[in-house]
Amino acid sequence: MLVENFQVTVGVLLGVVVAVTGIYVFSMPMYRSPIDHTMLTAPPVRHYPAWTVRRAFAKHGLALPGARTANSGITLSGAISGLYVFVARVDEDAGPRDGSSFERRVGNVLVHYGGSDRSVLTRVRATLAQLR
Repeated sequence: MLVENFQVTVGVLLGVVVAVTGIYVFSMPMYRSPIDHTMLTAPPVRHYPAWTVRRAFAKHGLALPGARTANSGITLSGAISGLYVFVARVDEDAGPRDGSSFERRVGNVLVHYGGSDRSVLTRVRATLAQLR
């Protein structure tokens, strides 16, 4: 008898319960497409320690024995003039410093070569390809 007087109210209330239940069920991760996750997330940024960077450059004949530390990272240098590698402690967005020289960033590593020797530049590029 009580339901006969409030039919519209009961219908609206049941509709709200069904809508909230549907939103809850379809927002669960198991019902989401894995493509959404793949397309919407950026690939993880690689973080290279200084010893890995030194080893990669040494494999290509570019020894980096010198090191200067700063609060934000370490700068590796060697006997080759114009070549230095900055390894940041955290992943910082380091932009190019000199437009006339070769500079590339891979993860937390910024490689700078300002020399004119093409064989050294080829070895630097091969090392960067190996790090990627």
